[in-house]
Amino acid sequence: MGDRGYEVVELAQQYLGTPYRSGGTSTNGVDCSGLTFAVYREVGVKLPRSSDEQVNVGAPVSRDSLAPGDLIFFGSSGNVSHVGIYAGGGEFIHASTSARSVRFDRLDTKYFANRYVAARRVP
Repeated sequence: MGDRGYEVVELAQQYLGTPYRSGGTSTNGVDCSGLTFAVYREVGVKLPRSSDEQVNVGAPVSRDSLAPGDLIFFGSSGNVSHVGIYAGGGEFIHASTSARSVRFDRLDTKYFANRYVAARRVP
């Protein structure tokens, strides 16, 4: 993804600590797909609003080929219910429902590793 991937991560970091708000798309409050929607909008990419639609955008990326800025999707039984932005070094940034704010988490924690569904590189 190159330089734009790093730009996406930097923009996402501006949302760190932003409260979780269902349906939100701003620094006043965001949900997971609202964060990705807002950040990508800032770099000129129009994503669909929901994570289950965002998973169909861009090209598939294998888990061992993730690059900063890639979208990573989580869920169960193959159904997508959560999205974050890969930041590099095994970490991703997302609007966490459990922490009630935007934060970093590790992809290799048991919780997220067990719920990983797919990753996409947005053009």
